[in-house]
Amino acid sequence: MAGAKFHQINDTYRVRTDPYCFLLERRNAKGAWVDITYHPTIEVLLEALLEREIKENLGGLQKMLEIKNEVMANFHQFVHAERAEK
Repeated sequence: MAGAKFHQINDTYRVRTDPYCFLLERRNAKGAWVDITYHPTIEVLLEALLEREIKENLGGLQKMLEIKNEVMANFHQFVHAERAEK
C-alpha cells in the first residue's frame, strides 16, 4: 500500500496510517494482520483500543473474581463448620 506507515503497538496490535485515516490492525491466529477499525484521528483510535482491551480483559477479571468469591465462601463455610464442632 503506497504511502502507508505502520506503527507496532505490541505483538497483537499495530496502527496503519495513510493519508485518509488511522487503521487499527490485529494479528490473527495465522500471524496475518487484519483491519479491525478505522478512525479519523490517532486519539480516537487509542481510545477505541483502550476500550477494546478493557472489554476483552474484563471477562477474565470477572471470572477471577467469581472464583475468588467461591473459594472465600467455601472457606467461610469450612471455618464455620470447624467452630461449630468445637
